Amino acid sequence: MPSTTTEGGSRDGASTDLINQYRNVLACVQTMRARALEQDWGAVMRAGIRYEQSVMVLRNHPGYDQLGEAENLERRALLGDILSCDRAVRDLVLPAQARVGQLISGLARQKKLLRSYGANGSVTLGRAPGT
Repeated sequence: MPSTTTEGGSRDGASTDLINQYRNVLACVQTMRARALEQDWGAVMRAGIRYEQSVMVLRNHPGYDQLGEAENLERRALLGDILSCDRAVRDLVLPAQARVGQLISGLARQKKLLRSYGANGSVTLGRAPGT
């Protein structure tokens, strides 16, 4: 079906699909933000995968040159909302990532100590464990 020009000088079809794709990206990042607020990190990761896929579709979309003035304004507003939600997700995720990093570091230190001193701490200097 060929695109037709509307009253505002924009075209339907590819341009409408492009705006809908921006809406899809926004829905994904809003889901990520909601799940991050709940600290449901598995759901954040799953929504993040859909977010990345939606961004890739958007990146390769052919409709940019077909947007009229009203559609460009809507696209900019959606993009502003997307970036705002993305920033909120990052602000929620970064402290959790730092806590996980600290836990991993602590576990690594504990494992190293266990290897050095044995599981029950009964290593005698100058003798190998179990001898």
